[in-house]
Amino acid sequence: MMLVFFVLSLSVLSTIYADCLPLLYLGTDPDDVEDDHIDMKELYCTTNATHITFLITCYGEVETRKKPPTLPRNEFRVYLDVVAGWGDSRRDAPLEGADVIIEAHSQRVYRWNGKKWERKKTSTAQVEVEGNNITITCQLSDIQFEGASGDIRICFISKLEGSKEVQDRAPDSGWYTLEGGISSLTFLEISAAGLLGLTLASRVRKRLGRGLRDSEG
Repeated sequence: MMLVFFVLSLSVLSTIYADCLPLLYLGTDPDDVEDDHIDMKELYCTTNATHITFLITCYGEVETRKKPPTLPRNEFRVYLDVVAGWGDSRRDAPLEGADVIIEAHSQRVYRWNGKKWERKKTSTAQVEVEGNNITITCQLSDIQFEGASGDIRICFISKLEGSKEVQDRAPDSGWYTLEGGISSLTFLEISAAGLLGLTLASRVRKRLGRGLRDSEG
């Protein structure tokens, strides 16, 4: 019975543990844009075994579309340089070396195919807007994670709807770096989650046993 509890706890709690990993702080961006709702302030990232999530915090409340789904009215993009030595290296490239673009305002995912940006029609980013925050989530397979080796570089841009000019770039120069790529749960972490589940299950059984004895008495 204890073995069954351990196996079930290992399976369930390791998944919960992965989904609840703390946000990784990527960095800040200065208050340097007139429109606060597209002026990015803080950037975060978190991952589990299957998905990656980005959190963009702006100085002001993010403007949204009037009709559902509730997406940013203005344009927000995440640029990723996942595969080293591959990506958009054209002279006029928005971010040289980027090989994946995730759009919050359209929920679309684009990949660099060696010549141009190509929309991956089977991939859709999940986007939520709440106050000053934009949350963007997509599958690891959507960002070509299987081809990643070493660090992953990340950059964010925002601009007004229909405008050709970038209003804000975070960071203002260079990239944020997710060191060593996207980490997965180690055996030690999964085992710890399993042991925690085993301990909790044992305590619940003891409390239930005491409750039954008290009721019989």
